[in-house]
Amino acid sequence: MFPTECFGGAFAIIFVFPLERSVVTRERASGTYRVSSYFVAKTLCELPRTFFFNMLFSCILYWMVGLRATAGAFFFFVLIVFVTTVTAESLALAISILAADPQAASALIPVALIISVLFGGFFIEGDQIYDWLVWIKWTSLVQYAFIALVTNEFEGRVIEDLVVPSNGFTKWENMAFLVLILLVLRALGYFFLLKFRAPTFDKSL
Repeated sequence: MFPTECFGGAFAIIFVFPLERSVVTRERASGTYRVSSYFVAKTLCELPRTFFFNMLFSCILYWMVGLRATAGAFFFFVLIVFVTTVTAESLALAISILAADPQAASALIPVALIISVLFGGFFIEGDQIYDWLVWIKWTSLVQYAFIALVTNEFEGRVIEDLVVPSNGFTKWENMAFLVLILLVLRALGYFFLLKFRAPTFDKSL
């Protein structure tokens, strides 16, 4: 589920921002608006679309799979899916801004997401990771989302022989770390756009 949401959110950005970049660069050069105005407007405009599709996805998947049938558990699930998707979008946006062209971005973003998935607890358990690579686990957005949802589903339940994955944090603490990664990636995206994409006129527009 998380790989699908991450890649879906990322690819919604990869081929959109490069088309906007030349327009934004021209408008910055002419002094029409500031980078912060564009960046905040883009972020706010994309949130309702992302939330709508995440809610639709959650309403279908959650009850189809038969997860914990409580309102609190369901809305936490929706919240985690939404924040995970926005975080993946933020990663894709930062890389798209830094990359020279859409082809470079489309090559780099899947690599970053695959690394996050690999160290997210699906394929490699914590004790199987080399010591010099352990730090990557703590930067994995998938890890925090995965553990938060596992905790949301099984917390308080007693099931024989069930081993629930854990990273030592509560579901809300994992949510907080996920939001922190989101904010860091958005800040990096803004910084890259501000510092590495100097405004110049594009005569083809």
